[in-house]
Parts: sequence; C-alpha cells; structure tokens
Amino acid sequence: MKFLDQIAERLWSFFSSLKLALGIFITLAVSTLAGSIVLQRPIAEPGQLERVYSATTLHWLDLFGLLDVFHSWWYVLQLALLALTLTVVSIDMWPRFRARIRSFRSVLEATGEGELPEMHARLNHAQDPRSLGFKIAGLVGKRFRRPVVTEKDGKVHVAAQSAKYAHLGVYVIHTGIVLILIGGMITGMKGFEGMIQLSPGEKATAYFDRKIEGKRVPLGFEIRCLGARMEKYPDGAPKAYFSDLEIVDGGKVVASKTIKVNDPLSYQGIYFYQATFGQTAANERTSIALEVQDPKTKRSKVLATDFNKVETLPNGKGTLEVVDYAQNIPLDVEGHRKDLGEAVKIKLSENGETPRVIWLFKNFPNFDAEMRKGVYNLVFKNFVYDYDTVPVTGLQVARNPGINVTWFGAALLMAGLLSTFLIPHRRLWIVVSKDEVLVAAASHRHPESFGRKVKKLVKEISAELLSQKDPKKVAWSEKLSGGFHDPVPA
Repeated sequence: MKFLDQIAERLWSFFSSLKLALGIFITLAVSTLAGSIVLQRPIAEPGQLERVYSATTLHWLDLFGLLDVFHSWWYVLQLALLALTLTVVSIDMWPRFRARIRSFRSVLEATGEGELPEMHARLNHAQDPRSLGFKIAGLVGKRFRRPVVTEKDGKVHVAAQSAKYAHLGVYVIHTGIVLILIGGMITGMKGFEGMIQLSPGEKATAYFDRKIEGKRVPLGFEIRCLGARMEKYPDGAPKAYFSDLEIVDGGKVVASKTIKVNDPLSYQGIYFYQATFGQTAANERTSIALEVQDPKTKRSKVLATDFNKVETLPNGKGTLEVVDYAQNIPLDVEGHRKDLGEAVKIKLSENGETPRVIWLFKNFPNFDAEMRKGVYNLVFKNFVYDYDTVPVTGLQVARNPGINVTWFGAALLMAGLLSTFLIPHRRLWIVVSKDEVLVAAASHRHPESFGRKVKKLVKEISAELLSQKDPKKVAWSEKLSGGFHDPVPA
C-alpha cells in the first residue's frame, strides 16, 4: 500500500506541476500553428493537396497526421492532458481558496499601527461606545449586506464583507477551459466534415468525406436544392450567395431554409453551410457531321449523327458508329511533332464484315478514300458541342457534437474572467472603543476604488455622528504599493 501511495503521490505532483501545464500549452500552440500553416484535408478542394505538395511530402504529412491536425489522436490527447492538469491543479489549490473564503473574522484583534490593513482611519469621540457602535452599524448596513456587530472587552466591533466568493472566479475560469477542451475532444473524435454539390432540382442522400477523398457517407435523410442564386454589387462583383434547401426524412419535408454564408441549415446536429458557388454544364449536346461518298457515282450524302449511335450506310451496305472524338492528334515524324487536328474514331462494318475501327481527320478529307478504299469513302466534316449552364452550390456538411459544451465553457470562462477582475473581495472593520473609532478596510483587487468609498464612509461618520465637520481632524492612512494616494492630513 505504501508503494501505491508513493506512486499516486508522484502522479499527483506530476499532473499538478506548472512545468507540465506550460509544456502542454507550448506543444498545443505549436500543433495549432501547424494546423493553420499546413493545408488541412477537411477544408481542401478535391485535388488541391496534390497540386500544393509533392507525393513524398504528402506521404510524410499524412503519416504524422498533419493533414488533419484537429481530428488527430495526438491533438485530442493534448487536449485531454491539459484538461486533466487543470483539474488536478484546481483540486490542489482548493484548501488555500477555501481558507480565503472562511478566514474573515468579525473581530479585529490587532489594532496596532503596523498590524492594520492597508487602509485605516482613526476618529476621536466622547460618546457612549455601545450606542455609537450601533449607529455606525446602521451606516455600514447601507453599503454592505448583513454587517456583524460584536461586543467584546468594552468595545463594539462592526464587520462586513462583500463578494467573498469572488476568489472562486479562478475555478469558474478553469471549469470553462476544461469544458472547452472537452468540447474540442468530443468534436475531434465524433465530428466530421464533408462536401455536397447540388444544382437546382437535384438531391443528395450522402456527402463526400473530406478526410478520405472519394468516400461517400450516407446522411440518413435526403437534402434537396430548390434554387441557388448570386447577388451582385452594381459593378457586377459578387456580393452574396444563397441556396434554397429542404430536408426530406421519411418521405416528409422536415426542415427548409434559405442559407447564406455563416447562416446554415441545421438538422439532427448536422449543419449545411454555404461554401462555394459556381456554374456547371447541363443538357450537354453533341452533333457530328459525316459525309458518305460513293466512289463510283461520286454521289455523297451528309450524315448527322452522335456518339454511340448506329447509323446504316446507303443501300444497307453496312453500319457505322462514332465512338470517340479527339480535339487534336499529335504525330511524331522523325523527332518532329506534327498536329493532325480534329479526328473522330469510327466503328465500321461493310457488307457484313467484322467491324473495325478507323480514324477520320477533318484536315485530311481524302484520308479514308486514299488509305482504306472501302465501299464508301467517309469524310469527317464537323463536330459541334453545346450545353446549357446552371448554377451549382457547394455545401459544407459538418457535425460538431461538442459545440454546446464548448459554448457553455466559453460562457463560464467569460463569467469567471469578469468576476475575477471586476468583482473584488472587500472587507471592512470598525472598532468603537471608549474614546476612539478605528476604521480599517482591505480589498484584494482595485483598492483605490474601495479606498474612496471607505473615505466617504469615514467622513459621513465624522460629520453625522461625531459632529466633526472639518475633515482635517480625520487621520487617514494608506499603505498601497502603488496607484491611488490621497491621504487626508491629520
């Protein structure tokens, strides 16, 4: 058991070490910087990584997880270690913070000049200490909740404090940071990102995973694009992009929205963001014109056809089919390149012969007549390609299951920072003896502001209860390490 206790103690000391926390912060910062500098797979366009990095560089980046830093196991491990360290440090500091909260005493025992808090004042009086003490308690009650009045050794002690739990702001900050880290871990392990491209009228039931190129992942429902449009400035420059989307689940429309940048559609924890916008070809059309010449009669016929469409030759003497098109065919002649220009590949069968493949060249109309000498001479006349353009919207698909935890942590972090820096723990003691009123005050933050308020209270006690109208009769002392210095002279 002693051996286990020693191991537990060493582990506790290790995880509560400031050096460990600083080391994790540094490595986390370096990792985040790497994820910002290196192009990340989840946000890269298809083929972009291959254009940016060489094959060797891409291999090593992928091997060390640098292409998807924020979802890598080692990045999530750093978040977990930092969360664990903050938790251990918070537990380790708790006895000291608990002592600060509980250390307030309603009786100020030490009243010597060198033993008093940084702010104090002394006033002379000739009244009954008990009656005067309770009157002063009434004045203090206007500024502090529930002042404590204690009678001891012929003196009346009035004590009050405010925001004693302000010391716990550090714990609120630590809790917020830990929740942010937990949210990041949840997203890193369970979240995903992908892309969908849709034109108006199209639908999709899966997205392309941006981590693994080409991988399609089912959504579990159907998303439809009803419309996509672009808004422009007067000079024609793009201003905003919009997509009209609807979600169909179980045969019913369950959600719909017109999305734009930073205003996504959300369903079942999956967000659809407006990512890209462009134009794509639709209703593609091709038309190929061939001329069929009879070498005997010199008669010719123009044949309008298309790819993979079987056409019958005149008089039923065979068939032809266009199977391919090339914008240019280069030819290497004795080390010199010669461009033959446009050409089509034909699958031809004449008089029941076995089909064979031949090429026809637009720039050489007599090529078939001179080279093949078939039943008919074929000439490639023209090739026309046409299409319509339709808008295409690129949707980023993302699931961030830790987002609510992260937002709650961020809210706690802001609340903790505000409470720590703007709400100080303030303490006030007033001791009324038979001939003197001692006022002492302390504040763990912003003592200058609290000092001004205490000085107003001192002057109010002097003027209203002691009938001392001249503030010069009030001895005020401040022992501050810097900042506000405006003592009232004795």
